[in-house]
Amino acid sequence: GETMPVRTMPNNLDAEKSVLGCAFLSKNSLTKICEDLYSDMFYSEQNQKIFEAIKRCYNDKIPIDITTIMDELDKKKDLTAIGGVDYVSEVIDSVPTAAHIDTYIKIVKDKAVIRNLIGTATDIITNAYEDDEDITNLLDNAEKKILNVVKERQTSDFIHIRDAIAIAQENLEKLSQNKDDITGVPTGFYDLDRVTSGLHAGEMIIIAARPGMGKTAFALNIATYAAQNTNKAVAIFNLEMP
Repeated sequence: GETMPVRTMPNNLDAEKSVLGCAFLSKNSLTKICEDLYSDMFYSEQNQKIFEAIKRCYNDKIPIDITTIMDELDKKKDLTAIGGVDYVSEVIDSVPTAAHIDTYIKIVKDKAVIRNLIGTATDIITNAYEDDEDITNLLDNAEKKILNVVKERQTSDFIHIRDAIAIAQENLEKLSQNKDDITGVPTGFYDLDRVTSGLHAGEMIIIAARPGMGKTAFALNIATYAAQNTNKAVAIFNLEMP
């Protein structure tokens, strides 16, 4: 019978080389690479080892150039494994400018996520074939694994202090112009609104109390008030009911 062609894992070695090449070209790129990428996002072991050497120099505040990186690789006995000075030179010459660093980083990250997805999906398939697991556990674990891949893909929500201050100032100005103290969606409970200035986008508010204390009734009151007195849509999910 015919043999199936062996599939290689998705990767982009040119983008990996370009990312590493950019580290030698600009301080800004070097910072981005070391802050945004991890060693296992590189498919090629050679590129992984060079990235690790770059990261160590970056952490130790050693300037990055062909000599320092070769020295760092040599210290870890990695120089011959990666193909010596020839491969390091090839990496440095792989990209003429660091202008497209964001694109290269995105490609490397995306390929790593896809490989992770393939690995995760393979695990899910293996578990499903074993068939000795409770169906609920099987589905829960599959969902958890896929969500972990999704979570890994999301970028960080850090913003520059400059932007954070601008947003805070804008909110303070809104508050000072707003006579009724409420900038968000009102709850209808005067004291609560005074403390929170209403409910705002991006907030997750947890109502905690012992059973039977009226948490649900309280939340329904807020939802009803918001639905009747604002133009916002309100959705209620009750996970306790079947």
